[in-house]
Amino acid sequence: MSTRFPLVLFPVLLIATACAEFRAERRTRPDDDPSVRAGAVGSGTLVCRSKLPSSRVGLVSLEDGAWHVLELEQSAESHPHSFAGPDTHGRYVYFTLSRELVRTPPTLGESLLLGPDAQRRYDETWRSKRDRPKDPLERKVFAPTPVRLVVGDIDHPNERVLDERDPADQLEKLVALSPTQGKVAWLVFDFDATGLPQGLHLELRDLDDESKRSWPLGRPFVEVAEERGPGLAWLGDERHLIFLRDAARVDHGEPFSLVGDWDGGPKSAPAEKGSDSRGPAYPTVEPKDLVLCALDTETGVVRDLGRCDFAWPIDGGDGVLASDGRSTWIVHAADGSISDMRPIPETSPLRSPKDAEGAESLSWIGVVDVLAQDRVFTLDRAAKDAALPRNWRAAMKVPPTSFGLVTTTRDGREGQRVLPLVPCAYLDVVGASLPRDYPWLRRAAKHDDD
Repeated sequence: MSTRFPLVLFPVLLIATACAEFRAERRTRPDDDPSVRAGAVGSGTLVCRSKLPSSRVGLVSLEDGAWHVLELEQSAESHPHSFAGPDTHGRYVYFTLSRELVRTPPTLGESLLLGPDAQRRYDETWRSKRDRPKDPLERKVFAPTPVRLVVGDIDHPNERVLDERDPADQLEKLVALSPTQGKVAWLVFDFDATGLPQGLHLELRDLDDESKRSWPLGRPFVEVAEERGPGLAWLGDERHLIFLRDAARVDHGEPFSLVGDWDGGPKSAPAEKGSDSRGPAYPTVEPKDLVLCALDTETGVVRDLGRCDFAWPIDGGDGVLASDGRSTWIVHAADGSISDMRPIPETSPLRSPKDAEGAESLSWIGVVDVLAQDRVFTLDRAAKDAALPRNWRAAMKVPPTSFGLVTTTRDGREGQRVLPLVPCAYLDVVGASLPRDYPWLRRAAKHDDD
């Protein structure tokens, strides 16, 4: 019976997969079909990335509605904020995907054979530095592949490695590129003498003159796991960087860990009722109490700008559009002053659209990104005949969803549809415009001879 069951289940899964693919394919049209063009809403580019590891990035021109594909030279880390750009000069940066950053709990056999040591090694953070083999040959063969920070240019095929380090060092989920000045910022772990992580510092590299700077941040539990606006972002003044800090978490002095950036935790939870031999039950994560923080890159001062759940830079100046899900307001990084607070009505387009049963089908706030102080991208139910370009969908390997992307004001006026159908992907809006002669598919250097 146990042998026959998988044989019966396999064709059922195959048919279900084929049906899902057929339904998704029905929501595509030829690339020249007017119904698949994005709405032109002014200068800028919409960046679309798959939620799976991929070497391709979708670019949608907000000037003429054209869809494009940028093929990277390496597979990018799949986290939403591990890719940044392009800036006004066409530059972009991304962290490469690393297979080194996953460790699995010890099996029952390993625990019996190796005893407490197997569990102890798992209980420690996978961010801990591994002992390097003493033998030169072993060190060469078994050395972990470094995590690389890569920089490229949409006008040129060649990419270059900006930084590479031991996988434990890089917080590869967050990187920020300034809008015009070519400044790249990312977070790096600090370690103690035993090789365990103790905190974070922020590094800054200038793409134009190769200068470097860094600032210690201590042990802030930065937000890396959710889609609450960019996890690390430059403001329009290109002086301040913002990030969200989880103030609800209490630092007990154990090896430094981040929720959403952790495999097992410093202390794995003991097995509970209902758990099985495959591993310990994971501890639940308490609700977050997020504080918006701003780093002044001229003085090194970090300033708390108050509690909020969502934060997006606005175009120009040091302003941030912040929200707690009930209201929105503008807060300024230089002095923490707050202005223009507005409640979000239940019927506001800023709230997440509901599914057919009336339940919230996405996050409880529907803002995707911000163009300016009073101009935001929100989600809405897509039209029944909405579709994606067929070639673009095939190149990006992202299925469509039932939502469309709309630009509107914060009070819900002047709504304009931008995308007829939002794909299952991460979306980001940048102020840079694509060149007029940009090809539909920009291939990386390794493909130029294809």
